[in-house]
Amino acid sequence: ADKAAEQFERLLGLIEGVDPYAIQVIAQSTRDWIDNDIEPRFPEGAEDDYYLGLTMPYRTANRPMSSVTEMLLVRGMTREIYIAILPFITALPPNTKINVNTAPPEVLASLAREVTLEDAAALVAQRDQGVYEDTQGFLSQDALAGREVDGSSVSVSSQYFLLRAQATVGTARITLYSLLFRGNDGRTNVILRSKDLI
Repeated sequence: ADKAAEQFERLLGLIEGVDPYAIQVIAQSTRDWIDNDIEPRFPEGAEDDYYLGLTMPYRTANRPMSSVTEMLLVRGMTREIYIAILPFITALPPNTKINVNTAPPEVLASLAREVTLEDAAALVAQRDQGVYEDTQGFLSQDALAGREVDGSSVSVSSQYFLLRAQATVGTARITLYSLLFRGNDGRTNVILRSKDLI
């Protein structure tokens, strides 16, 4: 959990225009949002005592997020920052591995403190020549030399997939989302469905 939180903080730091104080507030408040206690992290965390004091009060979830839209409820998060990080975040079960064959450069750069966006661009350029066959092949890349990347947090394949379908009925457009899980046996199950109506 601590490593994932540090990675999320690094990802926030890669978003242009987000000041260090906002990064600290969002990072600590996000950890408070998903942990199972009501003690705010020092100095910038937020638990029920903060959210219940808002004009429209609500409580912390104190569980893993079930939708990325929950980020909009976290102390310090603005719509601008949310829109900026949305392409790089998702809400999946804890310890879900990052697929290095599909992750954007910003996510690859967040894997370790010393990995720069230039390093990540080199990793993407390398995979464009041919996908990484295994995690060791990825971790042995020159762009990661001397960097401490947690090999247990990455993979070369995915188990979760988002299916998006759009249908237009009259003047209304409906977008349907299905979160799919593919198990080790190759079977795929729908684990979540949602829709947007515009």
